[in-house]
Amino acid sequence: METIETSGVVIGVQSATETGSVAALDVFTVDFGIMKFFSRLRFPIEPACVFEDVALSGTKTTATAGNFHGVKFLSKNHDRMLQNGSLKQAKIFVDTMRNIVFDGVPLEDLLVITKQAIRNFALNFDPNVVLLKGLYLICREEGYAVDIDWLHSLPENDRTLAKEVISSELSHGARAENDISQLEALVSSLRHWTLSV
Repeated sequence: METIETSGVVIGVQSATETGSVAALDVFTVDFGIMKFFSRLRFPIEPACVFEDVALSGTKTTATAGNFHGVKFLSKNHDRMLQNGSLKQAKIFVDTMRNIVFDGVPLEDLLVITKQAIRNFALNFDPNVVLLKGLYLICREEGYAVDIDWLHSLPENDRTLAKEVISSELSHGARAENDISQLEALVSSLRHWTLSV
């Protein structure tokens, strides 16, 4: 078995035993992509571990799993997302990202995009803007023709808003109600598009 040290972000968590002393963590790592890590924890596993940055050390047992004796949580993104109500959109981001990330693609940039999106959710930026921008960037990084096949197929007013969101810096400013509905529709459209490619 290979001894490794890696880091990443937790994108899923569940108890692997009835007592909760062993956790199964789905971690998007910079070295191996999405892997399931089993770890004995000194505290009961809680959903609050999701979306946290972690450093891991242990043994890699298969290409997609490992047993880790060292789990160090490095952030409190989840707590901030609970406070500002963007947890739902963060889960949508991660679920969609799982479907579009494939093997053989360099992971460093994908992990940077994923961590940045999760931090932006935690920092209380407009969750629909973070979601749309994050998914678009992941698709583009993965080599999907998201510009040609999705963006340019949108009606003009939707395309204009999508381009504005994708190219502009995030802000905490309030959006008009019709912009919110339009953003939700754009997110839904992009997610649907990812399922068809």
